[in-house]
Amino acid sequence: MSAAAASAVYALAEKRGWTIVSVEKKEPLLCFRPKVSSFTYLTSAYLFHQLSIMIQSGVTLVQAWHLLMQDIAHKKQRQRMEEIIKRMESGMILSQAMAQSGLFPIMACHMVKAGENTGNLERIFEILGDYYEYIGKQRRLLINALAYPVFLIICTIGMFTGAVFFILPVFEEMFVQMAVPLPVPTQYILKFVHLTRSYGIFFLMGIAGLTVGVGFFLQKPVRREFLEQQIFSVAYLRRACIIVCWQRFSQLLSMQIASGIPLLQALQEAGAAVPSYWFRSQAAQAARRLENGVSFSKAVQQGRFGTTYIETMLSVGEMTGKYEETLQSVADYYGWRIASWSATVQKLFAPVMLLFVGAMIGLLVLCLLLPLLDMAAGIIS
Repeated sequence: MSAAAASAVYALAEKRGWTIVSVEKKEPLLCFRPKVSSFTYLTSAYLFHQLSIMIQSGVTLVQAWHLLMQDIAHKKQRQRMEEIIKRMESGMILSQAMAQSGLFPIMACHMVKAGENTGNLERIFEILGDYYEYIGKQRRLLINALAYPVFLIICTIGMFTGAVFFILPVFEEMFVQMAVPLPVPTQYILKFVHLTRSYGIFFLMGIAGLTVGVGFFLQKPVRREFLEQQIFSVAYLRRACIIVCWQRFSQLLSMQIASGIPLLQALQEAGAAVPSYWFRSQAAQAARRLENGVSFSKAVQQGRFGTTYIETMLSVGEMTGKYEETLQSVADYYGWRIASWSATVQKLFAPVMLLFVGAMIGLLVLCLLLPLLDMAAGIIS
C-alpha cells in the first residue's frame, strides 16, 4: 500500500484494523532535505527505562514525556517529541503518536500498544529499555573490536599511497638521470602510478557509476532476497546467517510474547526487524503456515531456516507452553556463540594486521632501497 504520507498509512491501518509491519519512505535520488533520524539504541534505552520508573512513581504519561524531552539535545528530535505530547494531549493514544513521529521502530510502537491494552505499560517500558540497552552494548562491542584494525588499515594505506604517488616519482627521476635500472616491483608500481594519473578520473567515474547502478538494482526487496539466496547457497554462510538472525529474531519474539502480543503478530514484527531479506521471507512463510494450523517448530523445519537446536527448543516451548523462556534461551545461546566468534576474530585480527602492515612497509622499502643499493654499488665500482 502506498500513500502520500506515513500518517495516512497509519490512519487507514488503524481504521481497518490492519497490522503494519514496516513503512518505507521513498525519497528522490537528488534529495537534500535533512531527515530526522530515529533515536539511537542507548537513547531509546534511557527513555524507556525512565518512562518505566516515572510511571511506577505515579507521574502521568504526558508529564513524563515533558520531563524527558528536556534531555534530548537534537533539535529536530525534540520537536518530534513535542508533537507526540501534543497528540497525546489531543486524545491520541501513545502508541499511535509514537508511530507517527518516526522516532521509534514499529515493533516498539506495537509493544506499547499491547501495554496499553493490558494496562501494564510500565512493564512494557522496562522490557523495551532492557532490550535496547542489550542491543546497544552489542553494537559497542562490535565497534570496539573493529575500531583499531580499521584505523590501522586506513593509516597504512594512506602512508603507502602517499609514498607511492609523491615519493617514488621523485626517486624515479633521479634513478633515470643516473641510469640506474629499477627493480621489477618498482617498475610495476610506477606503471600503476602513471596509469592512475592518466586515467584515474575515468576509473573513479566507473566506480561511481557501478555503485549507483548496484544501488538502483538492490532497491527492490525481491532482488536483494535473490542475491542473498545466491550468497547463502554456501552452507557455512547460510548457517552463520541463521545464527545471527535467530539471535535477534528469538530475542524480539520472546520480548513481544512476554508483553502479551500473539505469536502470529510477533512473528511478523520480529521478522521485519531482522536485516536479512531472505530471513524475512522465511519468517513470513512460517507465519502463513501457522495460520494454516502448523506448529511453530514444524513451520521452521519446513522452511529450513532454522537449526536442529532451534527446532528442538521450539518443540520444548510448545510442550511446556513457555514460549518466551524458550526463545530467550535461544537468544542467549546464540548471543554467546556470536560473542565467541567476535572474540576469535579479534584475536586473529591483530597478527593479520601486523602481517599486512609489515608487507606494505616491506614492499615500499624494497622499492626504494634496492635502487639506492644498486646506485651505491655503481658509484663504488
